[in-house]
Amino acid sequence: MRALGAAGQGQSNRACAGRVLHALATDVKISLSAPDAWQLRRQKIPNAKGLEMAATVAERAYALLKERIITTRMKPGTLIHETALVSDLGLGRTPVREALKRLEAERLVVVLPRRGMYVSEITLAELRELEEVRVSLESLSARLAVQRITRRQIAEFERLLGELGAGRDGSEHATKQSLKTDRRLHELVWKASHNTLLEAECARLFNLSLRMWYLLIDRLEPSDLHEDVFAELLSAIRDNDQKRAEDAMQAHILLFGASVRRHL
Repeated sequence: MRALGAAGQGQSNRACAGRVLHALATDVKISLSAPDAWQLRRQKIPNAKGLEMAATVAERAYALLKERIITTRMKPGTLIHETALVSDLGLGRTPVREALKRLEAERLVVVLPRRGMYVSEITLAELRELEEVRVSLESLSARLAVQRITRRQIAEFERLLGELGAGRDGSEHATKQSLKTDRRLHELVWKASHNTLLEAECARLFNLSLRMWYLLIDRLEPSDLHEDVFAELLSAIRDNDQKRAEDAMQAHILLFGASVRRHL
């Protein structure tokens, strides 16, 4: 009976902790019963601020590592040393480990049994797979954007097109700036679709594609970016022409693939 009582008390404590942690994570106000409140005082439960800080550190580790991989500061095929990353980023081992797990799920990192963790390689097979999926999803986002884009988003689209036209001197710096603007234009189209699932998947696949651009940054010509397609896309949006918008985005994806194949 004593053993059963101890087990029951432990389950009660865990249930109480679970309810409190759920409430803290979801910012829900709860009212504790007297026994629950007594149990809570006996346990070390992280407060809402602590949970928020932990989440913020984990997101920071993820964002920093993702940007390093996408911009090829961490080269494809590089062996990842977790201890070195922890020291370099000035963050804890736990958030760095969590970030690497997320990046593995996004195919930016690969774990090889008995060999370790590596930045994933870039291959022509991956380019083909990306093309096949991105053509469909990005074209869908363009079609939905024609239907759902707001006036404010159209104004932002026009402003970003102006940025593209302003920096075409062919230097590596100008190319990097064009890539950043290209990324923001794609993000704007995804958001204009007003479909969060589509937006998230387009962003994940775009990151894999963008890494190819950065790998070839010293070989790219301004014409390789095919930025004129965005002007055609904006024209289609203004004319409420879904088919033209789809065709413009499809052309942009396929021309991207052709440029990468030419330089790889």
